Amino acid sequence: MHRPLTSLARRFGGDERGNVAIIFGLTSTAILLAAGMAIDYARTTNMHTRIGSAADAATLAAGRALLDGKLDDDGVVQLAKDYVRTNAQSGGRLFGSYSDPQVSIDRETGSVKVDVGVTVPTTLSRISGVEEMHAPVSTAAVFGQSDVEVAMALDVTGSMTEYGPDGKRKIDALKSAFHAFADDLLPEHMPDGRKVRIAVAPYSSGVNLGDYAKPASGGRSKDKCVIERTSDVATDRPVHAGAYFKVHEDQPTDKDNTEGRQDYTCPNAKVIPLTNSKQTLTNAVDRYSASGSTSGHMGLQWAWNLISPEWAGFWGGDSRPDPYERTRSEDGERPKLIKAVILMSDGIFNTSFYNGSSAAQAATLCNGIKTGIDNGNVLVFSIAFGNPPAQAKRTLQDCATPGKEFYADASSGAELQAALTKFANVLNKLRLTQ
Repeated sequence: MHRPLTSLARRFGGDERGNVAIIFGLTSTAILLAAGMAIDYARTTNMHTRIGSAADAATLAAGRALLDGKLDDDGVVQLAKDYVRTNAQSGGRLFGSYSDPQVSIDRETGSVKVDVGVTVPTTLSRISGVEEMHAPVSTAAVFGQSDVEVAMALDVTGSMTEYGPDGKRKIDALKSAFHAFADDLLPEHMPDGRKVRIAVAPYSSGVNLGDYAKPASGGRSKDKCVIERTSDVATDRPVHAGAYFKVHEDQPTDKDNTEGRQDYTCPNAKVIPLTNSKQTLTNAVDRYSASGSTSGHMGLQWAWNLISPEWAGFWGGDSRPDPYERTRSEDGERPKLIKAVILMSDGIFNTSFYNGSSAAQAATLCNGIKTGIDNGNVLVFSIAFGNPPAQAKRTLQDCATPGKEFYADASSGAELQAALTKFANVLNKLRLTQ
């Protein structure tokens, strides 16, 4: 009897068949907890990403609203909340919930901050006593606080009296688009300390300088208009004795060989030096009429002169352009000042009196504006309006700063306005700060 009992005890002690169950029982909890943590972490990350993207979109939208100045504070806050809700729901089922967004705006700095609480209920992680995970979202947008000086070389030639596909005269479409552009760059609620100024250089077969024609021409202009000069050509060097601009009486014959030329006409549209007065700008542009042929290079020359610090003494007062040095970016930061030229035309550059063809002079001027040694950084935008010939489009495309955001092909008045809105958005570009 002793031997069987001893043998039985020995067999029982050596039997390992139950160890797997015991080990599984001991480790299954840890396995389930690890799996649960992985699943719940992935769900929380997905939720945080979706709400974070929605908050980013909200800050950008609200920042743009601050720029255009059309909404009061409550309107901007509500816009941001609507963006969060719409974008959060657009990706399908959510794994959790989010709190009512807390939106803070500061008009003085042009900043928007959006904070959103994110809660995700756990699944298998509950066995550890964790019933939910939290992943708060905080994002902010600040539109660039750079000052802006932009000069617009606007086509007021005879072809601008033609009607576009929308049944509107092109000169009238230009006026409407200019109003919208001025609204975009000069909002009602401009942040304190920020300086945005617009200048206009309308052109046809000459440029009307108004009261500035006398010092620019050495007192020789009779119709307030000037044409090219024969020294300091295609530069922004200021006018001086020996480098006055010529007048039509000096050279009455158009020397450009391009087809489509017309007789010389001094436009009624006058140059407007840099100003932050939206009313001054829009009232003047509304009075513009169209006549004459196309000296696009002259519009470019005077657009450059309007923002060149070399001409600060010529324009004087509040229209003095700031130094080029302020346009230079340091350590990748946004520059303190953005200088830009916008060239718009609906036809071939076909009129010049000195120094070669208008298109060739325009190409030299554009290169000088963009790459001149002392210029700092000057952006050049261009618009081909109303389906001009391919030759005209090439001139305008080559003139613009490289990049699709600097050139636009606008067939109608609506597309012209959209192009200028796009350019305003580039100048007012927003950047995420966190």
